[in-house]
Amino acid sequence: MSRIDLGDNMKKPTTVPATAQGFYERTDSKNTGDICAQLADALEQRLRGELSKEEYKAKKSELKIGAAFYTPHAHFNKAYKSKDGDPVDSGKAIIDVDGNPNGREIYELRIKGHEKELGINMFNISIGGGGFAVLFDIPEGLERQQAQAWMAHQLGDIEYDKAVHERERGIYIPCREYILYLDEQLMFGDELHPARLSEEELEKFRTTEIKSQTTVVSANPIVLEAVEPSPRALAAFDETLTMTGLDLATLNREGVRHNTLKLLLPTLCQMMSQEELLGVLSIKMSDYSKEQDCLTLVSNFYEKYVDQNRPMNQKQQEVFLRSLKAGEQTASPDGPLRKEPVMDINVKTLPIGLRESLKPYPQNMWPALIVGQMPALMALADGVQYRYCDGKMSYLGGMAIIVGEQASNKSAVEEAVERWLVDLRHDDEIVREREDKVRDANRNRKANERAQEAPAGVVRVVPITISCSKLLKRLKKSQGHCMYSICTEAETLLKSNTGGSWAQKWDIYRNAFGRERWGVDFNSDQSESGDVRVAYNWTILGTPHTIKKMFCGRNESNAENGLSSRMMLSEMPDNMFAKITVFKELTESEQNRISEATALLRTASGFYDTPRLRKAIDQWLEEKRMKASLNMDFIMDRFRRRAGVIGFRCGVVFMLLEGKESKNCVDFAVKMAEYTLQMQLKMFRPLLAKHYADNADGNVGGYVNGSIFEQLPATFTMQDLRKLKGSEFCDGTLYTIISRWKSDGWVEKNGKSWTKKKR
Repeated sequence: MSRIDLGDNMKKPTTVPATAQGFYERTDSKNTGDICAQLADALEQRLRGELSKEEYKAKKSELKIGAAFYTPHAHFNKAYKSKDGDPVDSGKAIIDVDGNPNGREIYELRIKGHEKELGINMFNISIGGGGFAVLFDIPEGLERQQAQAWMAHQLGDIEYDKAVHERERGIYIPCREYILYLDEQLMFGDELHPARLSEEELEKFRTTEIKSQTTVVSANPIVLEAVEPSPRALAAFDETLTMTGLDLATLNREGVRHNTLKLLLPTLCQMMSQEELLGVLSIKMSDYSKEQDCLTLVSNFYEKYVDQNRPMNQKQQEVFLRSLKAGEQTASPDGPLRKEPVMDINVKTLPIGLRESLKPYPQNMWPALIVGQMPALMALADGVQYRYCDGKMSYLGGMAIIVGEQASNKSAVEEAVERWLVDLRHDDEIVREREDKVRDANRNRKANERAQEAPAGVVRVVPITISCSKLLKRLKKSQGHCMYSICTEAETLLKSNTGGSWAQKWDIYRNAFGRERWGVDFNSDQSESGDVRVAYNWTILGTPHTIKKMFCGRNESNAENGLSSRMMLSEMPDNMFAKITVFKELTESEQNRISEATALLRTASGFYDTPRLRKAIDQWLEEKRMKASLNMDFIMDRFRRRAGVIGFRCGVVFMLLEGKESKNCVDFAVKMAEYTLQMQLKMFRPLLAKHYADNADGNVGGYVNGSIFEQLPATFTMQDLRKLKGSEFCDGTLYTIISRWKSDGWVEKNGKSWTKKKR
């Protein structure tokens, strides 16, 4: 018997005991889908300012009242919401988080993989799309409200609706796309499987403020003795560390060692025995390997998640093959044998303008300054065409990301860029003043007066938060010129890109790299419609975590769909515990040379032939192709292609400033291509490796699931699939696999619980 109930709508709040079939009928119903779509539209209108807070709240309440719901805190033997309802407490609690659009990121970063340990029944985006909810079994020894506070802590000490604790509380059922995780056995069964907390932890959540995250581990782990690791095991550790994007300093940083080691364990545990891994850790993490927390973590991981007979995923295969090559060599105990991306810069070889732009700043900031300025310089030279190694004609376009911790002097990049934009800013102000005058006149006109048309004029420098509609309008009036944005904090862009599909500009950025076409047509004449070639460059500054969010969570497709390979990247130097940086002032003559260089770029137009650049970049591409082929490094092979394009474009800018295609110009282009490639691999290799591994493990097209499909009997159950996939995969993952097989015509339903192969 289920511990919770289901209802069809709040207008007639009658309930029935919950079943998986009844729940899915409601999630998949047209009514639920329509409500979710209308609520998403309302949220988008609210974010665009088209609805006031009160209007949005009223519209949301009106739509929700017709939605199906469930009662997470009780089953009702009699009438729901009546005096004699005879409720039976479910032993579960729900934490309802409103006004937090980061549910997917929170699930990926904090919950995924630990659902069963935390007793989670379901994790879903709320029906309105602007929050999320977590249903879980109450840990023994805690009251419902105390359990909610405990779960809020697991989620990162988030704010939640503390009023949601009554037994009669109904929670709206979202569409299936909003459900990130669901355990049918826990949610619709009669048994409870809550997280187990120690007495000390229980006391902490009962009486004191929560201060540190609780990690659920086995009570009596079996800890084995460490043995001396083989060179292959040490090499496997180094390769895993490299692919994850970490270094030993980060791995051994106090306060994060537990979680960083957890990132490596899924791969390392498939490569070696527990005893050998402990031996590796005694070398790589000498202090932490002696602590009970480390021993318990490793022991629990081998006990719960490791199946040596399970096929390796793509990442594990790559690590294994590379470690085999290093088997006869002695792996370095000091960390992976990889070099940090570097760009040697001789300021004397740089052309006019670029040379002066670096003088106020210390040398360790020069790579970030050059990368950060390049998109602005390419935007200034927007009339220039060149012929690339493949024979195609193209324009200069670029996007740069500069990564740096708080107070790492990222503002120096903005300051350097602004020196190149002085003339553009002045021209833009004139156009904006004319637009403001017409706008004010139209606002104050009488009803019978005809509105003035918007004045013609090109605005070149636009804010990064510009809406898609306004961007389309600016591009239509651009007269072929390239626009540019400088964003001093990536969080600003992310916030403006969360207002629905019409607010997101990721597709526009991809199209901008090659001046491809983009547009939209609306039925209404009041909406901006059109089709344009996108000429738009930008520079974005941000902290590592914020930049990562541009390519993770809800934006994870950006790492794989080509946006990541279009980026120029650099890092601000690490200034931890460093003395304050002292900057110099540019002299008047140096500032004048930057102005002169700006004029050179703005007046350049037409086709520029660069045969020496083509030959050098073509040779560089071939070297990288051979290296990637030799190492079977398909990620490098992906990134080398556009890194060559970026380096080539930087070389064209150098040539325009110097006035000739010199040896310094060619060397600079090759350096920029190499630096871009190494930074892309450093930033995005772990994300792409994870994507390919997940694709192999969780998608119909992956070779692992193709093999599993062939091993299944003609008629099979979920249990058959779980045996082949492994117990660590949740029910939600298995349902996703079957759903994709079904949509591709591989299987069909046969009864209530069986699925029959059609091929």
